[in-house]
Amino acid sequence: GLKHVKELTELVSEGYRCVICFIIQADRAKYLTPNYDTHPKFGLALEEAERKGVEIVAWTCHTAPDSLELKEQVPVRLGRSDVR
Repeated sequence: GLKHVKELTELVSEGYRCVICFIIQADRAKYLTPNYDTHPKFGLALEEAERKGVEIVAWTCHTAPDSLELKEQVPVRLGRSDVR
């Protein structure tokens, strides 16, 4: 994931529209935040990507054995101060 975030950050500086879409496999999530304790470089890379213009979105979903249904878009909270 880290490599892809960095590549998208470079591409947006070249004029491309870049979007990172997280699909949360739970339909009750209130927001998405990276796990800074487990992988701080990934969280910091997402912060840089957003600052440079990469759009970051997250959607909850409902899963069943034969389907996945998007439910709602939820906020993406970046930065340790956002972690509650």
